[in-house]
Amino acid sequence: MADITLHINTTQLLQAARALNMQAQRGFIPAFSSMLRRRLVTCESAIKYNLTGSVLHRRSGNLARQVAFTLAEGTDTVTGRVGVIKQGPALAYANMHMTGGRIVPKRGQYLTIPLPAALTSAGVPRFTARQVPNAFFIKSKRGNLLLVRKRAGGIEPLFVLKREVHLPKRDYFTVPKNELVAGVQADIALLMKNELVLS
Repeated sequence: MADITLHINTTQLLQAARALNMQAQRGFIPAFSSMLRRRLVTCESAIKYNLTGSVLHRRSGNLARQVAFTLAEGTDTVTGRVGVIKQGPALAYANMHMTGGRIVPKRGQYLTIPLPAALTSAGVPRFTARQVPNAFFIKSKRGNLLLVRKRAGGIEPLFVLKREVHLPKRDYFTVPKNELVAGVQADIALLMKNELVLS
């Protein structure tokens, strides 16, 4: 999955705080929640950065818009979650970008891969193959099946048809996730150390 959920058992943290005779037990959990919020914001920003050209080139922006974080305090836990967690069209392919893999058609025999004439300058399809009036198929010199339309002076290739494509791995999530986990561990250690010094 393209998200991580951290469940921090605050009961255990409070027990450790009591064992160390910490003076500020009441402020311990809010201080930890504040630290976790900062870490989640940083992780969210790092993932979005990776989705805007560092790892993946931004096209529609759907994937970056679905990255978010949540933070909830319970009676004995603080739970933080970050990643592709908002509902939207990118959930269908968020994990495929991270792991890479084979894509096959859900319906029909072929995937319709848009060619430059069917794309915007950002690389987003302008229309689907079904939306092209008076289109017809030809075979290219390389043997690929193309969906084309007539234009002044010849034909314009719009889509190439493939039985499957292989998407390369573009892991935009693992590095920010690992930095989040390491940062939270460091924050807990720092919070415990600071409380020990105060007592």
